[in-house]
Amino acid sequence: MTTLEIQTNKIRILSLAFLFVLSICAGVALSYYLYLDGQFSLKLVGVLIFAIPIMLFILWFSGKKIIDKKPGLVLDSRGIIDNVSLSEIGIISWSNITKVSIIKHNYSQFLLIYLKNNDSIMSRLSGFKKRIAKNNIEKFGTPFIINISNLKIDNLELLKIIQNKIQTN
Repeated sequence: MTTLEIQTNKIRILSLAFLFVLSICAGVALSYYLYLDGQFSLKLVGVLIFAIPIMLFILWFSGKKIIDKKPGLVLDSRGIIDNVSLSEIGIISWSNITKVSIIKHNYSQFLLIYLKNNDSIMSRLSGFKKRIAKNNIEKFGTPFIINISNLKIDNLELLKIIQNKIQTN
């Protein structure tokens, strides 16, 4: 198999980050307005303390993906390498993949890659990445989920390519 490198849709990532930051800024402005109006509360302070670090993390992650030169997804003779997801699990060998499917969840398309052995992936992860993978297993039945809305490829074309490779292995 020749190597297929699929680029990240950087404009979409930048747009989503901008909208998220804009909504956080609107919340901060509203908080300031409420403070000036004398309606400021401790609950609002708690929300701000929670929202600002999340905003900084989203900005950091989005910026990292936008300046990254690596392709978002690589399909080669060894397997699938995911560079677009937050968890970035690493290479998943073709022999460990049982099936793939596409679902729509929260306005995005996701490629679910079901594995013969989830433990082989989970043993490579630690900390935050392991928590993401566990959440994915609880919600979707697999640790390996790729947001294909953030890739520059037709969803069905990608699905066909991967299914053909699974059948040949």
